[in-house]
Amino acid sequence: MRPAPWSVSATCYSFRDRWLAVRSDRCVAADGTVIDPFHVVEVSDWVNVLALTPDREIVLVREYRHGTAEITLELPSGTVERGEVALATAQRELREETGYGGGLWSETGSFAANPARQNNRITTFLALDVTLVGPPRPDPGEIIEVLRLPLTAFFARLADGSLRFHSQHLASLFSYLLPVLQGDALHEAAIGAWRSRP
Repeated sequence: MRPAPWSVSATCYSFRDRWLAVRSDRCVAADGTVIDPFHVVEVSDWVNVLALTPDREIVLVREYRHGTAEITLELPSGTVERGEVALATAQRELREETGYGGGLWSETGSFAANPARQNNRITTFLALDVTLVGPPRPDPGEIIEVLRLPLTAFFARLADGSLRFHSQHLASLFSYLLPVLQGDALHEAAIGAWRSRP
């Protein structure tokens, strides 16, 4: 039997606030199996930003994440607000979290965050030649340390395991590398121009 979408015979919400909603569905699979309840977490779309300076450094943020009770090193990222396009979110979040802006921007990918349980998507952007345009302006409660690492050192630390990185941010890095590996003309031209800087 080939996979097919489930049908939903009933649905209700057990929780909803400004951050997320928990939807509980009564589902019927293609083979007639009833899955009741199946919980889906509804959250806003997200963006991740791979920002590189003219000195070929990657701009990173370090902050506390309560889900795992860890201080993590990440790409600048954030939530797409209602009525906002993903690029505007990405540029806003980079500026707010790091103080960096400007540069040459391109979308490098869009993928589901967790298609088994979540309804949202992540869009990732490459921002070349970003510069410090002012002090960071994080939201209340966001205590963020901004770091810059040479791109080669960053990938070396990923490879040797000395740098633990967010799984969805690894997917964003892959979406940055994939067009280069495939020889995508637009990305190759953008990255070639960046690499050829004196």
